[in-house]
Amino acid sequence: MENVTAQIFRIASASFSIGGRSFAANTSSLVKKDLADSASTIPSVSVMGGQSSRSSRAMDRIFDIVRNMDKSKHHHHKHSQATEALAAKESDSGASASFRIGGNGFDAIKGSSDDDTINYSSASARAVSTYIDGGGGDDVINVASTAYGEQRIYGGEGDDTISLSGRNAHAYGGDGDDVIKVAGLYVGAEGGAGDDEISVSGEIVRGVSGGEGDDTITVNGKIVGTIEGGAGDDVITVSSENVSTQRWGSHGNFGFGESFDPTIIGGEGNDTISVDGKARIVHRAGDGQDVINITDTTDFATFGEDWFDDVMRVDEANFSYENGELTVTFDGRDEKLTIRSDIGELSWEITSDRTFVVTINKAAEGSEV
Repeated sequence: MENVTAQIFRIASASFSIGGRSFAANTSSLVKKDLADSASTIPSVSVMGGQSSRSSRAMDRIFDIVRNMDKSKHHHHKHSQATEALAAKESDSGASASFRIGGNGFDAIKGSSDDDTINYSSASARAVSTYIDGGGGDDVINVASTAYGEQRIYGGEGDDTISLSGRNAHAYGGDGDDVIKVAGLYVGAEGGAGDDEISVSGEIVRGVSGGEGDDTITVNGKIVGTIEGGAGDDVITVSSENVSTQRWGSHGNFGFGESFDPTIIGGEGNDTISVDGKARIVHRAGDGQDVINITDTTDFATFGEDWFDDVMRVDEANFSYENGELTVTFDGRDEKLTIRSDIGELSWEITSDRTFVVTINKAAEGSEV
């Protein structure tokens, strides 16, 4: 493998906006020359906004395009495995770009330290992986891909807005108050530090992390992996046919593994967790006073050690208490929810005909239930 500048890459269509000027490029030909070459195979670039058209050499003023290329496939296989990378130069303030890149391999786009806008789309069914890093600044990144490869989007520092759809899609907001929307078959998201707004929907939601800050997390999926609010007063809403909630506190175990043991971790802070749908619930508390709202059918719940004052509200339920276990049965359903009181004092209160409040209070160490 060698590092070659601007060789053997293919751009189906692209448009750029730098410093108030618009650039557009269209080509179906394979680029085989360096961008400094004026060969006809290089896509033409037009500069709008009152200035005359420029040659394709203008494109290298906008992006440094680097590709790692397998020499054995050099000039012979258009769709050979390779790496395509486009990076906005630091001097290109406020760069924005739109890309459609073809072929197998790895597409990479790197933004500048300013406020960038990046729009990427791929209608390929090939194994194309996409890496986009917005860099610093308040970036707007929109990605739509049908490729079978991974899509990894990094907002970087700043208040970023990320919209991502793909088969295997994951978005990372980084530091700042980010807005992240991810949809697809196999999806996940991390907000990072800051007050983030995260919305994730997919056939398989493998993991969502809010990070430090007061985050709002909304998850819709048939199978939910690990949902973690992190430190801060978070609001977590989950709608799924298969969910469990487990809160280990801010130092809990969290990952995007393949086990798909559904888990919700509120984290440090006063969190509000709402679960709608058939849910399997496990809850181990950390610091903070949490509120858990459960609607529809829920079949199991466990409260472990180290809880503080948490409140759980369950709709359409009946309660019974025996041998340290509180059992909740739902009107007209076979499912039930069980709360095991391993340590501490358990109490509950009926507040209406349909809604019950269960309060878990931590007892002194060594006390009996």
